[in-house]
Amino acid sequence: MARRIRLAIGAALAMALAPCVAAAEGWGTATPPGALAGTRVCDDAAGCFGLVCRNKGAADFFVQLPAGRTVEGAVALAMAVDRESATTLGFEPAASSPDALVARFDESLEGLVRRLREGSAVMLRSRIPGFDYSGDFSLKGSAEEIDRVLSACNDSTADESAIAAYKAEFDDMCRSANGGSVSFSADAAKRQTVAGTDFVVFNTANGECTPFANAFCGSGGCQIAVFMAEGGAFRKVFETLAYEIDVVSQGGRPTLQASVHGSACNRSGAEGCTEIYSWNGRKFQLVSQE
Repeated sequence: MARRIRLAIGAALAMALAPCVAAAEGWGTATPPGALAGTRVCDDAAGCFGLVCRNKGAADFFVQLPAGRTVEGAVALAMAVDRESATTLGFEPAASSPDALVARFDESLEGLVRRLREGSAVMLRSRIPGFDYSGDFSLKGSAEEIDRVLSACNDSTADESAIAAYKAEFDDMCRSANGGSVSFSADAAKRQTVAGTDFVVFNTANGECTPFANAFCGSGGCQIAVFMAEGGAFRKVFETLAYEIDVVSQGGRPTLQASVHGSACNRSGAEGCTEIYSWNGRKFQLVSQE
């Protein structure tokens, strides 16, 4: 299985495993909007724990915190199966929900998955200052549900037809202008994984409209588009004229840092300007200019 991971393994946590009775409710189907498949188990006091395939080739473990609880920044959760320590995973707040945590999954966690499939209860613990969390969950029905979710992610990558169509637009533009064709270098498509989501930043500065030089750039920068993987395919979520765009994580959410012409900040062009766009669950929205 081709899976990608952006997983921070936290420092070892002291784990006091007091006797407990896991919730009787078993694992069931729970697929978030835009995802390919999902499963979870819930407990009234601890929230929910599960696995979701958000895009082909990319699965996430997730923890849905109890009502009224949120977290900012990365946290480490120690996990035990049937009271035997299993691993410590680094979780980050989900991009779409401040009360959910996600950790990317790859083949290095196959041992953990095997124990989740074969065990009877899983326990999650955190004793990080400012974030005290305890969750005890049943593993009833986990084997079938975990296999179903991982099968949805197996041996595939997110559909990139939207990116190919975007490139074709510039090829048509070049051909109409001078009968030439466009060639883009490998650097044109910058791939990033931020806050558990895959992005491609496509910069036309890395293209040539033969027989002329780049025809897609000017004093204000070049045409740049941002594609986000969702539901097994990349879709264009942002496009503007800029010198460069980088996707970063701020508060656990994807954020765009766009380097643009200084006039956007009422400065001279040479002084430059950085525009910050935050993902609100539907689109990237301008929040500041620096």
